[in-house]
Amino acid sequence: MIRSARSGGSAGATSVHIHRTRLPDLTPATIARALNVSGRTLHRAFADGETVMAYVRRRRLEGARRELGLPCGPFTVADVAARRQFADPRHFRRAHRGT
Repeated sequence: MIRSARSGGSAGATSVHIHRTRLPDLTPATIARALNVSGRTLHRAFADGETVMAYVRRRRLEGARRELGLPCGPFTVADVAARRQFADPRHFRRAHRGT
C-alpha cells in the first residue's frame, strides 16, 4: 500500500502495523507516524479503495471471525470483541452484521 523512500516501507507496511497494533486509539495519524509517512501519504495510498479506518475495521473483523471459528477456541464473543478493540460486544455484533 505504501511505498516511501523515507520510510523504506513495503507494500504491506500498513497491514503489518495494523496487525501488530491492537491499540484502541489506532488512527490514521498514529499509523502514519509509525510508518514515518505523512497523513496525506497514508490517505493517498488508500485513495482508490476503502478508507484507512474502513480497512482497519475490516481487518479487525476478519481476525475476529478467524478467532471465533476456531474449533477448540475458548473465546467468547466478548473476549474476541475486547481483543480486537471493539468498544463492547454489542458494537462488535453491529459491525459484524453490517458486513
